[in-house]
Amino acid sequence: GSLPGTATGTLTGDGGSLTLDVQLQPSGSITGVVSRSDGVTPAPPSIVSLMVGSQRFTTTTNELGQYGFDLVPAGTRTITVDVLGSIDTATASAVVVAGQTTPVLIQLIGVGAIAGSAQTSNGLPIGGTVTLTGTGAASWSSTFTINPDGSFAASQVLAGPFSAQVRNTVGGITLYGTNTGVVIPGQTAPVIVTLESTGEI
Repeated sequence: GSLPGTATGTLTGDGGSLTLDVQLQPSGSITGVVSRSDGVTPAPPSIVSLMVGSQRFTTTTNELGQYGFDLVPAGTRTITVDVLGSIDTATASAVVVAGQTTPVLIQLIGVGAIAGSAQTSNGLPIGGTVTLTGTGAASWSSTFTINPDGSFAASQVLAGPFSAQVRNTVGGITLYGTNTGVVIPGQTAPVIVTLESTGEI
């Protein structure tokens, strides 16, 4: 990291010199480990980012998931983790105390999948579009076209609760249906969305 500091003085005359003592902002260090969603297994190679005001500092984890930052200005700091080659992520905060090392253990959210189907109120498959929205620790949203047999799928989504909203328009009439589910890391969450029997013209 880097530490800000300011000082003022007045330089008089040509060829003169001025000595200033600059008081740097108090700082500490951050060390920690990034684990997979199970909280035990070290995370795969990841980029760890630390925000200090508008400045962003980055480092990478080692094979044990360890990372560290030195010379971090004291205060509350935000840390984000992005796994290389994956959508997996995590966010944490740290209170840095001057002259101390703050341990911050970070657990990834995890990645799973969604497999669903859309149907009419009498159980027949129906097409249209489906919008999947993550409502957990990290929000996300994706819209897909539903297959003719009513099926839809998302192969990689962040773990946690989600909602699925299906929209189908035929002959100027739009029907909607919504359902919710939970994605567990490493698993596929099933969801069935049934459209309402009435719609809007």
